[in-house]
Amino acid sequence: MQIAVPETTVLVKQEPIYQAKTKKEARGGLNKWLTSHLPTAHQSTFRLRITPHMRAKQGTRLPWASVLIEDVQEALDIYAPGEKAVRGGPFVDLVTYRLNDSRTNMAKHAISVVQELFSDAPFFDNADLIKKYVEHALKVVGEGSKATSPMWWQHWGDDGKHKGFLQSDLILATFSIHLAETVYALPADNPVPPCSDPPIGALILAGQAVEHALKTFKTGTYKAPTSHFSASNYADYHTSEDGVLKLKRRATRYVRRLQGWSDETWADVRRRAQAFLDPSITERPAESVATPESNVEDDDDFDVESDDELPEAD
Repeated sequence: MQIAVPETTVLVKQEPIYQAKTKKEARGGLNKWLTSHLPTAHQSTFRLRITPHMRAKQGTRLPWASVLIEDVQEALDIYAPGEKAVRGGPFVDLVTYRLNDSRTNMAKHAISVVQELFSDAPFFDNADLIKKYVEHALKVVGEGSKATSPMWWQHWGDDGKHKGFLQSDLILATFSIHLAETVYALPADNPVPPCSDPPIGALILAGQAVEHALKTFKTGTYKAPTSHFSASNYADYHTSEDGVLKLKRRATRYVRRLQGWSDETWADVRRRAQAFLDPSITERPAESVATPESNVEDDDDFDVESDDELPEAD
């Protein structure tokens, strides 16, 4: 049987589908993603809901930790169902930008808090007194896991009895910006409450931001910081000592201690930090900004996590 051959052959030409070769091409030639690169339906949602949600979540992670893809995906499942969190994609990168902004905001806020202390308190009426205060606040007492400084405490005792670790007025006033950007930034009709886990990372960052701010007054007058409030200056890092790779804990040395705090202590920290916020932010009558007594007992046995020795890398 012969198969009939058609008299004419129809050729269908398929136009090639354009695919960006690089992330920069995908961004239209820009170096960074913009909110306008997101689907139109999710642009305002990203600003009003995803950003404060992720800032709250990241505040519960280790200080200076990179954002987790699964955390971004969890937020997208809530606020932008069907969207995927991809490393290097617009959602993940934009979240990373906003988290970096939060750290910068905290550092700037800490400087403002310290400046307000020195400008309002009548006993800081000359540069020499400010210089002495800063020297005392930053002095390191003790060695190894016992090393600490007065600036980290609500009450400092020269006899070694201290109270209120990471609960000084300066630290809590600085930490209040985290509440402003998370708890009080989410709309009232948000489908889920902000992450209620202890904001361990955010509180440690607040303490480090105060340390960074105090250093700008080491001469007794404000000098703009010459180093950045960044992971390279304040996060953990590795060093090699006598052939042994060691993890130097600049930030996570406090984590284990904060993990042992009770729910009541965390509630007290949030309440006292909230008192430093303007009532227009909290939308409720502000508590007195006079710092209430901490419910934390004396910390005679102060001890933090020490540096770890790791196997030497090949």
